[in-house]
Amino acid sequence: MKAAVGVARLFRRAADQQRLRELAFVYADITGVPVSALRWDQVLIDRTNRSWQEHFAMTRLFLQDRHQTTTGGAGRGTAMLFEMNALLEEYLGRLIARSLAGTKLTVSLQGGWLSV
Repeated sequence: MKAAVGVARLFRRAADQQRLRELAFVYADITGVPVSALRWDQVLIDRTNRSWQEHFAMTRLFLQDRHQTTTGGAGRGTAMLFEMNALLEEYLGRLIARSLAGTKLTVSLQGGWLSV
């Protein structure tokens, strides 16, 4: 965990860098180890720490500079995808509805029209 929060310089957003510096304070009394010296094979995931399993896997990928790309390969990763046209429509619909609150006008989003 100390190695993971110690990479604040890799982040572009100042807020992310600040948060990681704050988290690093929690681990200040723990001796740092270079990423290349981390003993990944000695980490034991059992029933007492199973909730950390995914965090551990993602941290390992991150610290070993193995990340997803749009090309391909054997690396595992996690992605969260959104249907952007539906997301934009929902956002605009709510924004317009909010701006028309208190008027006689109403807003309703398109239904799922089927082509015949």
